[in-house]
Amino acid sequence: MLRGIVVWAGMVLASYVPAASVQSPNTTPASTQSVRQSASTNRKVLDTYCLTCHNQNSATAGLMLDKMDPDNVGADPAAWEKVVHKLRTRAMPPPGRTRPDASSSNLLIAHLESELDRAAAAKPNPGRPAIHRVNRAEYVNAIQDLLAIDIDGDSLLPIDEVGG
Repeated sequence: MLRGIVVWAGMVLASYVPAASVQSPNTTPASTQSVRQSASTNRKVLDTYCLTCHNQNSATAGLMLDKMDPDNVGADPAAWEKVVHKLRTRAMPPPGRTRPDASSSNLLIAHLESELDRAAAAKPNPGRPAIHRVNRAEYVNAIQDLLAIDIDGDSLLPIDEVGG
């Protein structure tokens, strides 16, 4: 009886799920599609609002966006990270200059961020390795391996601290 009620309730709730929210595995979310579809307009937004200062002739702040491809951010991810930061904080275009409308700006930011994420996933950089402090046993083994000398680590070396 209880199981029948639970099954019935699940069927009722499933019937209220909008058809648009159910996607086949081959479709991409609408937000991703709009980002990809607007990729051709991203160059226009950069040309209109950014290239006045950030071109090969002016090279303001050392940034030449006319030489950079917004569809290939993996070529210079550090520069594109700075561009995204300036756009997100609305520091660029500077006050007094014409700015893109909010939707164009958001689409450009979303496109750049998704391309940066894709580039980072393709070439992960875990950073520098953490410093590893050798413990007594590792030190004794290293001396044995390098110098072929047996030493008494317990009497010669300080006690290994736990934590820290």
